[in-house]
Amino acid sequence: MPTASFHTIANLRSEQGEIIDQQMTFITVELAKFAKQVADIKTDLEKLVYTMKTLHTTDPA
Repeated sequence: MPTASFHTIANLRSEQGEIIDQQMTFITVELAKFAKQVADIKTDLEKLVYTMKTLHTTDPA
């Protein structure tokens, strides 16, 4: 499954490589690797990651 360079999707597997639980998925997001600007954001995932990365820089008016 192709993924963007700033996140990884993984499933829990047994030693034989079989998926143990179809409902359990691990998603790791590396905010430091996310470098898109607002004008380049297209997907909901990109919007979420952008918000997580920049929320601390906003002024709570």
